[in-house]
Amino acid sequence: MGTDGVDDRDRIRVTNFDPLQQAQVWLSRGPEKATRVLTAMLRTAILLGEELVIDRNDLLDGIYFLSLGPEGIAHSLGLTTGATLPITLLCEPCEPQDLPDAPSVTPCTELERMLDLQLRTVSAPAYARASSAFGALIGTEPRDPTGSTSGREWLFPTPGPSWFPGAGFTDPYHPISSERKAGDAIAVAREGWRQAASHGRLKATPWKKWSPVSEYTVSHPSMEDALDIQRRTIISSCGPHEKPARHVKELLTMTSTSRKAALARIDNLAEGDGPGIDGVERRLLLETWSRPYNQALAWKDDCYLLSFQIAAAGSIGDGVGLPRLRQYGLAPAEETRWRRMLRRRARLSRDVGVAVEGEILDHMEAASPGSFAEMARATEPVITAMQKRQDLKPMLNLALTSRRRFDQGRTHAETMRASLLRGVAISSALLLITAMTLLKDAPNSPEWAPLPLLVATTVLSILAGLPWSDILDVMSMRPSSMSATLSLKGARNR
Repeated sequence: MGTDGVDDRDRIRVTNFDPLQQAQVWLSRGPEKATRVLTAMLRTAILLGEELVIDRNDLLDGIYFLSLGPEGIAHSLGLTTGATLPITLLCEPCEPQDLPDAPSVTPCTELERMLDLQLRTVSAPAYARASSAFGALIGTEPRDPTGSTSGREWLFPTPGPSWFPGAGFTDPYHPISSERKAGDAIAVAREGWRQAASHGRLKATPWKKWSPVSEYTVSHPSMEDALDIQRRTIISSCGPHEKPARHVKELLTMTSTSRKAALARIDNLAEGDGPGIDGVERRLLLETWSRPYNQALAWKDDCYLLSFQIAAAGSIGDGVGLPRLRQYGLAPAEETRWRRMLRRRARLSRDVGVAVEGEILDHMEAASPGSFAEMARATEPVITAMQKRQDLKPMLNLALTSRRRFDQGRTHAETMRASLLRGVAISSALLLITAMTLLKDAPNSPEWAPLPLLVATTVLSILAGLPWSDILDVMSMRPSSMSATLSLKGARNR
């Protein structure tokens, strides 16, 4: 990690840190597996962009961040106790009317006033009834004081076998037995993050407002224009299946930009199609609406955007793979090995998503905190390196570095294959040299006869000297578009 000022770093947002997505992966995979997966995303984001940007809801209503707390996040990044975290928290600006009524409890600094506003907002009863962290702890949609819900239980997948009430805050033998205790656990975790931000362990800053339509520019669009750009991209990339494409188009052509309106439209689509839209499909449609919204936020906040498709598929529901995501325009088209090799040699373009090599996420999940910290210190952030070179090779270099640092080593079959290729080339070259010698001494042999053998011997000698182990490393890389996509459409003024 660099030592420059935080403002000089490349900032990156992760779509999967949306609090609802954190809750979905928490429920479907259980706390242990979910923590490993989300930690791998966090580490990948830090290696790519050096500084993670999250907003208030991601942090104070995200079950992953609440369960680990500041010390758990520091440990996962290999940082010492009390270290400053490479995280910037975007907060709702504090206006005079937002101050508490009682002067005796008014925080004394601007930062504390802003943090107090964030905590009061997420603690309000209306927010609690839609809390994703609360749903992740109790396994279903929160209820209001009358015991009723909004009827959107489909937001949360069926809990997996590794989940239990209170997962992340207690153990299976002492589950949280009431909603009140779940609320208390969340409140304590939120206070821990407020204290960390108050003491400067993470940077807290007001989020930017959307530019008025009259002041629209490419780097600072209005919310409506930014969403329209991204929605057209999603609609155009939908698969050929008629029903998903129709639903996506109906959802993304709505004029409202609020999540509440999107949920209402999804419910209307479900009612219109009868039993044809289940909870999984509704969650897919919500992710389809959220993806352009997240890209627009990243654009506004001068950030790059990182999206993990496989993790999103696993949190939406069982059996949801990349083919299903492609029907909704949520994953790139499948690549052949030849197209992957060509893409790795392409020039950097802000208008085309950069595929994150599939090796990286798996190795970030398996790496120990100390090993990750060592690699982060020794590695230049990928976005910075790509901007310097104006090509995509730094992404491949990071994947190869992570493979050599964290992989269990090349398999016996791969080692034998590299040795066999080199042995065949050397043996063939020796045979041709022998044949060329015999042909030269043969009677009635034309003078040009040894030339083809000489050319073939030269070619084989070159092949024998190639680094076949490294070549096989590149050839055996996992399909990169299967893991994640980095959008460079944000941070256009950097």
